[in-house]
Amino acid sequence: MTKFRSRWLSTLALATLFAAASALVGGLAIFGSPPLFKPRLQSSPVIQTDKAAYLAGEAIEISGSGFTPLERVMLQVKHAGGTTEIGAGHEAWFVNADQDGSFTSKWTISSDDDAGVNLVLTAAGSSRATAQAEFARVAAFSTRVRSYKPGDTVQFHASGFNPNQLVTIQVNNQDAFTTQTDQSGQATASLKIPESSSAGSLSVRALAPESGLVSSNIVISDAQAVVSAASVATLFQLDGNASSTYPAGAIGSAQPRSTSTPMRSSVPG
Repeated sequence: MTKFRSRWLSTLALATLFAAASALVGGLAIFGSPPLFKPRLQSSPVIQTDKAAYLAGEAIEISGSGFTPLERVMLQVKHAGGTTEIGAGHEAWFVNADQDGSFTSKWTISSDDDAGVNLVLTAAGSSRATAQAEFARVAAFSTRVRSYKPGDTVQFHASGFNPNQLVTIQVNNQDAFTTQTDQSGQATASLKIPESSSAGSLSVRALAPESGLVSSNIVISDAQAVVSAASVATLFQLDGNASSTYPAGAIGSAQPRSTSTPMRSSVPG
């Protein structure tokens, strides 16, 4: 009986020692192994828009990322240099980042905004994280058809300007004539392709000199131009020596009267 008890105690001691050793080895293995969940590194905050340039009134899609999860973020758009106009939408507004530190928002350029075409969007989080993005305001200048025959009249449409704004039509980077936009910031122009001319192709665009707002260029064949204004339409002949003015609405139908002196430019009064 004593012999059996001694053997049983020895077996129990060995089992206990084996269990302790196993626990120690397992603990060391757990201690030395990498954690199952690594902490996520916080990325630098980023703010961006979906395009680089916009017309007035066009929706600007804004997205931000890399901010602290669920933090409150202040957004504000100013002109390059910090200028803001009262009532033009430059007031700050707030959004909340989601659990990933991301957010989306929208903004539009006011048609009355006239302090410059380059704009800066700033995002400032409650964690003091900041980010910036730049974009620009542009105007549009379009025509329905790009291919014309001699004698055809090219109809253009300018938009995206300020209401009642003076807009200059340029041909080959030279001022041709000036008109005034309507209440929606739009104006129309007509360029007549001469029956015969050696002027070559022409690059036409619209711009507002005071604000620097510019449209894209449209390249067409040789042309003489007429523009619609608030009271009169002024005909500018690009390759001849004639100048006349006609009532608005006579665009493309009236012919210039010949004069003895070459015309340099003609601007509606």
